[in-house]
Amino acid sequence: MSLHRLAPQPSREFDLGTAEGRASLEEIITPPSDTWTRAIMVTTAAGATVDARGTSGGLSKGDDRAILHLHRNVSDAIVLGAGTVRSERIPVPSSTPLVVLSSSGLIATENLLFPDKSDNPVVVVTTPEGEGSARGALANVPHHILVVEPDTDAETLSTMIRTHVSGGRLLIEGGERTWRSFIPQCDDLWLAVTPPPTNDRAGLPSWWPENKWPRDGASVYTDEARMLYYHHQLPRGAPPEDETPRVLG
Repeated sequence: MSLHRLAPQPSREFDLGTAEGRASLEEIITPPSDTWTRAIMVTTAAGATVDARGTSGGLSKGDDRAILHLHRNVSDAIVLGAGTVRSERIPVPSSTPLVVLSSSGLIATENLLFPDKSDNPVVVVTTPEGEGSARGALANVPHHILVVEPDTDAETLSTMIRTHVSGGRLLIEGGERTWRSFIPQCDDLWLAVTPPPTNDRAGLPSWWPENKWPRDGASVYTDEARMLYYHHQLPRGAPPEDETPRVLG
């Protein structure tokens, strides 16, 4: 489980099979501010974020899952949409809150994988119309429910989530609607890309907004599976008012 930094120089190697290697990488990926929003995703070289089955599981290779685990460790909350929970098996961290966004309140709790001896609650953000469904779906799961209006924007949601978890570092894990909504709030992007490269987009999805294009000078890593990992810095700034995307579908 060796991860190699290709840029910037000097190159560096991290043995993620050792506590020392994991700690060294964790130090690098820790957000530089107590208030930070990071998007993370795995894509094909052509920019697809799901495989033929509609999940990201088939795209993940090499050290991708180990790196995701470290990103979760240095975050105060993990944010994803209910659609992702419906289509994928989601490990629930033992301590970092998992926040699920759902307007309907319908949560596929059978896809939430809880660690043994953990009472870490799932936080569900839903609408007044979805609150009853959320309480029913989560009856046998440790949980908190936050009720918001359907048109609540990502900036307001970010503030509410930070207040609820008493921490400012958010990790946006997807899916597409959630990423699209939170991109204007994101400070950086960690992108794992399956080989081989096929264009100059470095794995960025085709829907990535041109006005939020990453800055030049990304850090680049690779592993023994030839996955490429890009750490992109993003320009902050909200979209035009009439283009502000809805977060809850």
